[in-house]
Amino acid sequence: MTMLLVSARPDDFRTRNRLAQAKQYMRARLDDPELKPLQVAQGLGMSLRSLARLFATEGLTPSRWLWNERLAQAHLLLQADNARRVTDVAMACGFTSFSHFSRVFRQAYAVPPSALLKPRRSSVH
Repeated sequence: MTMLLVSARPDDFRTRNRLAQAKQYMRARLDDPELKPLQVAQGLGMSLRSLARLFATEGLTPSRWLWNERLAQAHLLLQADNARRVTDVAMACGFTSFSHFSRVFRQAYAVPPSALLKPRRSSVH
């Protein structure tokens, strides 16, 4: 039994390491609306199936993880003091359709993206 546990550890480490690399690769390209799992797999020198197995360890597909990460990034950007427009944030997170972004954002967070924009302070002279 001990031998099985010891032999599983290097594989677990490799899996976690490769998964972290895949996530880092995808995070660095969140603004690319054309980013697809096949590109990620090729960029990391692995098969699409291997990439899918990595994300399956967390109960997700690579595509679902990417959408979740894009939405989380958009959520952060919309709350930032320097957020300008919802469409700018959507594009910065790899969304090409404002209506699609608005719909999936509302599904994920139960509020429209515009609700997170901070009111602009107007300076009165």
